[in-house]
Amino acid sequence: EEARLFKTLLGSPSANALQHIFFSERGAAKLSVKAKPAKVKEVGIIGAGTMGGGIAMCFAQIGVKVILVDREQKFLDRGMKVIKGNYARSVKRGSKSQAFVDRALSLISTAVDYS
Repeated sequence: EEARLFKTLLGSPSANALQHIFFSERGAAKLSVKAKPAKVKEVGIIGAGTMGGGIAMCFAQIGVKVILVDREQKFLDRGMKVIKGNYARSVKRGSKSQAFVDRALSLISTAVDYS
């Protein structure tokens, strides 16, 4: 029974797709790329919600200028309030200095215009 089912599945589209993925992954690992990544100097993040705010904090903490964009000012205000609250907690518990937080916050700007 097992041999019969195996023969049925062997030429199926699912099996072909899985084989393609398997060999593609191995082929990609063998590529020798000599290109060096460019240094990121500025990022634009669409959405000032939980995820967008967290991403903005990560970039600001490593010294990258951030433009946080959302469709309404009230969303940006809320997002910045959450970011500032997160940083305030970090300062309070001693994991970040106020100077570090001030520098990170100075790198985050907001906009409602996508241009």
